[in-house]
Amino acid sequence: KRVASRQVYRERRSGAVTVAGDLDVYTAPQLRAALLDQVNLARYRQVIDLSGVRRIDSTGLAVIVGGRARALMYGGGLRLAVPDRAQNVAHALTVTGLLKVIPVHETAADALAAFETAEITTDTKEAAG
Repeated sequence: KRVASRQVYRERRSGAVTVAGDLDVYTAPQLRAALLDQVNLARYRQVIDLSGVRRIDSTGLAVIVGGRARALMYGGGLRLAVPDRAQNVAHALTVTGLLKVIPVHETAADALAAFETAEITTDTKEAAG
């Protein structure tokens, strides 16, 4: 069981946190701390890589929801990396309805790239308007 912050950043405004093992009442505080560290570094566009998670409980889901709210409060966002093989995690996200509000990508790199694409699209629209 571990949560580790990864050094994968685009223009230092995005950050990724990787979770491995179980994301539960015992490890969720570590994820919360890692997400807060990202905010303290002004990385408001956050990715949580759940590719190594075997099981997730309500405490882990609550930390994800809180992380999303915090990122949005600072004008950022939160995306998840959940590969097809992580079916237990995908199931929990589906049952709770989180898949409807949090974008999910196959890899953390895809999720980080999606932030960049969204920013370019927004910048283009603002320049045209």
